[in-house]
Amino acid sequence: MAAPPPVAAPAPRQTPVTVITDSLVLVSPPVAASVAPSVTKWRIRYAPDPPLPTVADAWAWVRLTLDPKEAACLLMVSRAEDPTQDPTAANRSGAYGLPQAKPGDKMAAFGTDWRRNPVTQLEWMAWYVKDRYGSACQAAMFEFGWWYKGVWHPGAGWY
Repeated sequence: MAAPPPVAAPAPRQTPVTVITDSLVLVSPPVAASVAPSVTKWRIRYAPDPPLPTVADAWAWVRLTLDPKEAACLLMVSRAEDPTQDPTAANRSGAYGLPQAKPGDKMAAFGTDWRRNPVTQLEWMAWYVKDRYGSACQAAMFEFGWWYKGVWHPGAGWY
C-alpha cells in the first residue's frame, strides 16, 4: 500500500503593509472575506525600537488616511492652532501639541505617547474636529469664515 501524499502546510497569511517612512508603517488587520475593503481600519505599527515619528511622518499618515480635501483643511487648522508645528510644545494657556488640546491629556485616549508623538496628536485632532464640527473643512470654515451666496460670513474663531 502506498503512503498517503504529504500534506502541504498552509501558506502564511500576508498582511498588507504600507511603508510611510523608515520608522512608520501602516498595517491592515486581517479582515473576513465578507467585510468590504472600504471598512478596513488601518493600524499604526512601528519598526522595532524606532525613534518617534516626525511631524512629516504624521502628515504622511494624515494624507494616507483622510480625503485629500479634509487633509488640507486639517493642515490649515493645525497651522492656525500651532504655527511652530512643535508636537512637544505647550503654550501659556496650557494648550498642548499640534492640535493645541486643552488640557493636553485628553489625547491620552489615542495613545500613551500623546505628549511627544505627532501621529497620536493628529489622530486625536482628526477625531475631535469630526466629532465637534462634522469635518476638518467645517472646522476651518468655523475658524476662518466662508462665502455663501456671495456673502462673506466671518469665522467665529476658537472658543
